[in-house]
Amino acid sequence: MNSHRSRRFVLGALGAALVHPALPVAAQSQGWPSRPVRIVVPYPAGGSTDILARLLGEHLKNEFGQTFVVDNKPGAGTVLGAQLVANSPPDGYTIMMSTVSTLAINPVMLKTMPYKAENLVPIALISKAPFVLTASPSFPPNNVKEMLDFVRARPKEVNLAGQGVGGSSHLVGELLKVSANLPELAITQYRGSAPANADLMAGHVQMHFDGINTALPLVLQRRVKALGVTSEVRVPAAPDLPTFVEQGLPALVASSWFGLVAPVGTPDEILDRLNAATNRYIDSTAFKTRILAEGGIVAGGSRADFQKFAEAEMAVWRKLVVPLKLELD
Repeated sequence: MNSHRSRRFVLGALGAALVHPALPVAAQSQGWPSRPVRIVVPYPAGGSTDILARLLGEHLKNEFGQTFVVDNKPGAGTVLGAQLVANSPPDGYTIMMSTVSTLAINPVMLKTMPYKAENLVPIALISKAPFVLTASPSFPPNNVKEMLDFVRARPKEVNLAGQGVGGSSHLVGELLKVSANLPELAITQYRGSAPANADLMAGHVQMHFDGINTALPLVLQRRVKALGVTSEVRVPAAPDLPTFVEQGLPALVASSWFGLVAPVGTPDEILDRLNAATNRYIDSTAFKTRILAEGGIVAGGSRADFQKFAEAEMAVWRKLVVPLKLELD
């Protein structure tokens, strides 16, 4: 996606006062919700996005007195779910648990999309999950500096596992190559975290950028070792694990993240109520305890905060993707 189109996403989200042409704003928001609300999850049931949506749905049910039903619509790297939501009536009865792929990666990776990215308006950023660069136990380096020296001394002999072309794990690997000037580092793609970790533990690949929630248990079990985390500061769940920033690579800050969005044109009153209710969940002890234990970062904030964050994230990935010509059809 070109810069003009991605800029339209930002303007479209900021201009979310557009409403359904058949009804005035007051008529659309009055009495909401009077029936169940659908939370579209663009991944299969059982994954981290799905679990987060179901936990939030229970909280929103208690807040609003209506059922919030999770509807799993996996496929095409969140595109199918996002298309469904973007084309839904902007009446507050269809929302989506979006991810970094939905709002920041797909708009710059995909040459064509079956929906307009500016037709999704942010509600609330919920949490972030940084990546951990894990390594096979047999891999000699134990920190980022040792890894960089090792790779540079052995051009094209070290393989980094990725979780599919265009996925966040793959792009973080490309970000490492660019920020550390490691063109010789090869990236081998896998269909997800599980097969990548299996080959990592067996020594068939040497490193893997994995989500922190799946990486930390393997590190604690000494089945892999951790070289660095892509958060800005160390995470409470792994206080001894240094960041890439403190190891000399300040550009290597990245995370998978989760947030609620709705079709653009959804009345501001509904969006504000959803934002406030979601923030109450984010501020709860139960949520904070769960996210921090998994190595995640608690987010929250206003609709505008989420808007600015998504805009900044899109800029980061555009800066990486465009020069490398990583666009996908």
